[in-house]
Amino acid sequence: MDFRAKDKFYSMKRSYERFMKICTDNGTHINDTEAKDAAEDFFNQCYHLKDWLKKDTEIKLIEDVEAFVHKGSQSLVLAGVYCNSLKHGGLRICAPGPKLDQVLTHVYLLQPSPKGYINYSRVEIRFGGKKYDALTLATQCMKEWEAFLGRNGIEFPPP
Repeated sequence: MDFRAKDKFYSMKRSYERFMKICTDNGTHINDTEAKDAAEDFFNQCYHLKDWLKKDTEIKLIEDVEAFVHKGSQSLVLAGVYCNSLKHGGLRICAPGPKLDQVLTHVYLLQPSPKGYINYSRVEIRFGGKKYDALTLATQCMKEWEAFLGRNGIEFPPP
């Protein structure tokens, strides 16, 4: 099987867009589990992009992607902790970084707008006693990956 990093990158982008929609304007639909599921999906896609970059035979990396993910980007360190803590049921932490303490979902209902009521959900993640907004963290991860790809001369044509 070919592991094309382009496929994983665009999968990550799509999961980010789904997550952002739930976190900003989910229309009249409201659910307190979708945001948490979307966060988990995004951070899984995000963290594992490194593996696909390493496996893609058409890509020549200038930088060490493992060092970048585990030491060069605080947002990706947290993404790795989140991803691996959930993957392993909290039994062990595979990525360096603070312990995942808690994941909370907050549901909001905004006053009427031209579209009717607007609902959205936000996910709060607590690592090592510090609170993080998951969408803000996801946005930082996207920026970090885009910067890394740019520094390594990697451009993925649209699917």
